[in-house]
Amino acid sequence: MANNNDIKKKDQSELSTSEQKRIFEEGIIEHKPTSFFKIAINRFLRHKLGIIGLIIFLIFALSAIFANQIAPHSITEQNLRNRFSPPTLTRVVPTGSAASANISVNTMNNGEIFTRDLTFGIPSWYQNLEEAITTPPVIAHDNLFLGTGENQLKALSLSNGSTEWTVEFDHAVEMVWGTADGVLVKGGNNFYHLGPDGQKFWEENIPGTLDKFSGTMERPLILTTDGDLLTFTIEGEEQVLASFSDAIPEVAYFKEGVLYFFSGGNVFNYDLNQDELTELGFLTDINNEPQLMHFHQGKLFVAFAGGLNKGFDPDKGEKIWDREDSGEIISSREGEEARLVTYWNNGRERIINLETGGTTSARMVQGFSDIHLLGTDELGRDVFSRILAGGRISLSLGLIVSAICVSVGTLIGATSGFFGGVVDSLIMRFVDFMLSIPALPLLMIMTYILGPSFETMIIALSILGWMSVSRVVRSQTLSLKEQDFSQAARALGANNRRIIIRHIIPNTLAPVLVAMTLMVATAILSEAQLSYLGLGIQPPTPSWGNMLMNARQYLTTAPWLAVWPGVCIFLTLLSINFLGDAMRDALDPKLKGRD
Repeated sequence: MANNNDIKKKDQSELSTSEQKRIFEEGIIEHKPTSFFKIAINRFLRHKLGIIGLIIFLIFALSAIFANQIAPHSITEQNLRNRFSPPTLTRVVPTGSAASANISVNTMNNGEIFTRDLTFGIPSWYQNLEEAITTPPVIAHDNLFLGTGENQLKALSLSNGSTEWTVEFDHAVEMVWGTADGVLVKGGNNFYHLGPDGQKFWEENIPGTLDKFSGTMERPLILTTDGDLLTFTIEGEEQVLASFSDAIPEVAYFKEGVLYFFSGGNVFNYDLNQDELTELGFLTDINNEPQLMHFHQGKLFVAFAGGLNKGFDPDKGEKIWDREDSGEIISSREGEEARLVTYWNNGRERIINLETGGTTSARMVQGFSDIHLLGTDELGRDVFSRILAGGRISLSLGLIVSAICVSVGTLIGATSGFFGGVVDSLIMRFVDFMLSIPALPLLMIMTYILGPSFETMIIALSILGWMSVSRVVRSQTLSLKEQDFSQAARALGANNRRIIIRHIIPNTLAPVLVAMTLMVATAILSEAQLSYLGLGIQPPTPSWGNMLMNARQYLTTAPWLAVWPGVCIFLTLLSINFLGDAMRDALDPKLKGRD
């Protein structure tokens, strides 16, 4: 009896050894993982395209991981959904002695302030005062001045947005102008002249003042609706510089000692040094109310209600162009050469060439430079830093979605194919049901319910992406479960779970890896499609998809805006496909003859 047991154990031992050897030769990983992966690595290193793909992918992956160290990118000041949502938007015209400060300031009535350095096209700082902003801000003396709350004037540091000082008045602050020695504040009919430190020089009650009066003031100037031009000394002494009784200004702009104004269809200027009023010429006979005037590089720009804009040459004394746009200009800022930056109540920024009247919405678009390696986009944002930050979003989305889909699809597909029968029928019918659901409407519904976000994209794409993987794995499992190594494992006493996890699934790695690479591509491209519909990654967070879609209107004027995210998507997907092919060849147990 004992001899029979010893013979039986010996036979089982020989069978076990024989089966282990054959199972390993067929490619089962768990028996000698070190040897198997050594073989896989040797196979991979012989795959030239796989190595190229690995290098490219590692470049993108490391660039995304260390994006903040390579080229910091801040989205705080670029909340586009708020910045461009009138009527709460107020744009600023830099005025005062620091008018040359190259800072763009955008304010929201809820107290948010966004600033941008126009030299480099990058964010400067963001501040939320949590108080209503009642005036267009003014830049002067290295500070940002604005009215807040009911009756306050705040001075904020241009460097970081911190509050330098606050002054309260008896009246609501309605307008602020910068002067050479401080700021001029209007509240009702009361005017206050304050120094850079908030010290009050004087105050005066002046009824009937013209609010549509802007420019760079060397000294406090007040223009009344009766046509009087007043100035005050620091001690508060009033002086009437001129009285335009026959040409009462409707809109005016002051620069370098000369007052330009529009009255009754004509353009005038008044030279304070010469005390001389000159009628420059006739501009228009339209009845639209003038809203804004700006003088730049020897040319005048006048904006009227209803979107009418006209250019005027003071030397020739004649209109040089006019144009009509939707919306109205609410403020302006000097640009380079004969260009004027205008801000519109519908959220647009435009350059107006005062010579020709030509406009473009790509105010901040720049080409390659030492500062901006890949140029800047339509909002002056550095494309290189956004590419790096967008790579983090796009790659993370693609890898996370593909990992979830492959994990779920592989487990379900292996279970369905291995057990067959009723289990297989139920699972496959559920898969068919999921495949029959239109993807885009479901994505739109989920985004509407959960809100467009990175997390929503992961959930939605994962729900819709695992079915194709499950079908591939099921078809492989139907074949693998009948193979000798599966039967041998069962004969050796392995349970179903062990057979599925340790024997079936490892042998589906080749098709699963290919499916995973396709899933990464699908996820990135799906994000781009949803971004086009406004349902993907939301601005200001960059992703390659929404960068590509935002660039579609600049294909002829600034093609690099579309080229760089497109190249990144192309190279990333190409490298992942190279990697997938190489890994398939390296891990496929049926390719042992290549070793």
